[in-house]
Amino acid sequence: MSLEEDIERLRELRQELVSLEVGEHRHPERARRRARFVFEDSPTCLNSGDVVRSLPCSDYALSNDVPEDARRKKVSCLHISLDAEGETPGFPYRRGTPGEIEATIADWLSAEIERLQLSQKKKAWRSAGDSSAQR
Repeated sequence: MSLEEDIERLRELRQELVSLEVGEHRHPERARRRARFVFEDSPTCLNSGDVVRSLPCSDYALSNDVPEDARRKKVSCLHISLDAEGETPGFPYRRGTPGEIEATIADWLSAEIERLQLSQKKKAWRSAGDSSAQR
């Protein structure tokens, strides 16, 4: 990933985490009809509020985190691997409370942000080293 792509991805991950922390995915009018879904009900979801799901999930900010074989699924964000065991957002929905689901996803977002920030620092160090070596 280029530095520009890293910066954009970091911005998107932070936006998703803030959205989760302030509860923007919680819509009381939708909650009466079905369970709340963190990614699908997030303001960052292209189809949030669109029951027809008219926009492709492949354009979603987190689509690169969806395994290749799940990218064509109707709600591909449910297939993002949240941890080393391969737990996905769909798994806690089947067994967790809303608080547990949110905590699992917040942990994943925080870890991805931290990983990306570390990657950016390494790239900056390498770039600085390359620049000084050329002098």
